[in-house]
Amino acid sequence: MKRNRAFTLAETLITLMVIGVVAALTIPALMQSHKDRQTVTAVLKAASTLTNAFKLTVIDNGEPMEWFIDDNSAGILKFYNHLSTSKICEGTSECFFSGNFRPLNYPENEDWWGLSTSYSAILSDGSTIAFMGVGEKDCTNNDAHDPKGNPINCGRIYYDINGLKEPNTIGKDIFTFALTKNGVAPDRLEGAAVSGEYTQEEIMGEAGCDLTSNWIHNGKACTAYILEHRNVDYLHK
Repeated sequence: MKRNRAFTLAETLITLMVIGVVAALTIPALMQSHKDRQTVTAVLKAASTLTNAFKLTVIDNGEPMEWFIDDNSAGILKFYNHLSTSKICEGTSECFFSGNFRPLNYPENEDWWGLSTSYSAILSDGSTIAFMGVGEKDCTNNDAHDPKGNPINCGRIYYDINGLKEPNTIGKDIFTFALTKNGVAPDRLEGAAVSGEYTQEEIMGEAGCDLTSNWIHNGKACTAYILEHRNVDYLHK
């Protein structure tokens, strides 16, 4: 009668060790890949959400310059009325991270600056939003231009895809958009190019979205990077 040979204890332990090594090598990579896909999906959703809110606000209130005729706060609230919000706050104390957040690749033990805004909001999915730089009622801020080079920016939108949670870092969980006369667009920091601080090519590359850059605005161009490339590979270079 043929007897089946069982695994010895040593063979079993070796097999478990191999499985453990393989798991240790692959699981972190799989988890990081999943997290990266979640970030890309959230940024794409943010862009779609803001674009739809812009279109609806234009239908109800006219062009962006008309939103801010009375005052900046009124214009912001007109936009928020077309977002699915669970809470709208004056300032940032409860609806947006109120501490100091960081640019991409900024030292972990150093803070950058807090956000000063008249109104912020928590959206129904838990993400948060705040406006900054809404001061030019004729939308002539230099941070966005039309094809002829005319400034068309009305303000900057900060969108935190995971709400009030860490890391509160530009390019990781906080992404910036430009509110322009023509719609909501990814932030391209054109004002820095106009001032000669960097060329537009440098801003969209090694200056504005790169872990090796120490520029104080590093990370703001990551919104455009994600919308173009559909990945966050800049976090792993």
